[in-house]
Amino acid sequence: MPLPVKAQDPDSLISVVAQMPDNGERLSMLEYICKNHVSVDSVLKYGQLELDLASRLDSAVYQARANDNLSWAYHCKLDFEQASKHRLDAIDIWDSLRVDERLAFSYMNYATIMLSTKNYNLADEYYKNSLEIFTQLGDTAHIGRVLQYLGLLNLGTLIYDNAESYYRQAIAFDSALNNQRGLAYDYSGLGEIALARFNNCEGDSAKSILAFSKLMLAKAYDVATQIDDIDCILSVIPKVCDVYVAESQINLKRKDALLDTCLMFYRQGRKMEDEFGYDFAHIYLQISYINYLLQKCDYKLAFKTIRQTEAEIIEYGDTDSNLPMLYQAYIDYYRAVGDNEKALEYSERKYSELLDETA
Repeated sequence: MPLPVKAQDPDSLISVVAQMPDNGERLSMLEYICKNHVSVDSVLKYGQLELDLASRLDSAVYQARANDNLSWAYHCKLDFEQASKHRLDAIDIWDSLRVDERLAFSYMNYATIMLSTKNYNLADEYYKNSLEIFTQLGDTAHIGRVLQYLGLLNLGTLIYDNAESYYRQAIAFDSALNNQRGLAYDYSGLGEIALARFNNCEGDSAKSILAFSKLMLAKAYDVATQIDDIDCILSVIPKVCDVYVAESQINLKRKDALLDTCLMFYRQGRKMEDEFGYDFAHIYLQISYINYLLQKCDYKLAFKTIRQTEAEIIEYGDTDSNLPMLYQAYIDYYRAVGDNEKALEYSERKYSELLDETA
């Protein structure tokens, strides 16, 4: 007796679905492949097949689901234009069908696209729309998730106290539900806030803040690894790299060992990125690698990597999101090699870019 669809590995269904007639069963199988396949390219391929078939069969529900799947995949590929288009198409359909839970989920994910492109006003609006519906539904799992994203939003706008408050509220919800994936992101957020604060502290305060960041990021990485969540692991790894680079600046006796650990995590991230086709963490990984190279005093390779990363940012078309990070890499490089004039030039470029984001 064949296994039911939900018990099968998605790869095992690919050859089967290719031979099936255009009917509801094939549509359901395409949805299952999209929801369970680890390859972003496969989700793009089968999500488009799902959308085409749903349109032919006039199934509004599956059209919405397919648009949600495609939006996720395009977001992973940093194609924010297509990610936005498909998510808004899903929102229109869920709204017309009055499927509130799915509508709130799509609101939340559209807000995350806006957050990725630093469109903070729209991100805040759609997160709060999502939170309102999840609260009405009593959906505590997703309430925690939206609180987590609001923490990330406030982190992006440098409102650290608000960001920490949202993450701690999210931890309360996720702990009560034993939501391990949520907790991994919550710990990661707290670690990132502490890492951001580290740069503005000195002496023992800096050490304690960095120790807290390292603890939170270690917890995030451990939980993400235990549940084998590729998205989460890849989102945490660049932060883990950064915390080891930061520690190498204040713990000179262990500098080489700390930088070796950073390099190990970077290589793991690149391997996972290549294996599963997730591009969303790539620029963050490259910036972390540049910071590593600067600490190793390998200025030639650092500058080469900065140039390569700049070309990749332009290729992805993700300049609004990543230019400030790139300019900071230039600033750190030119300071390291003693070219203060160039460092000042890129400081002005970074400041101008940040002003444009908040205008």
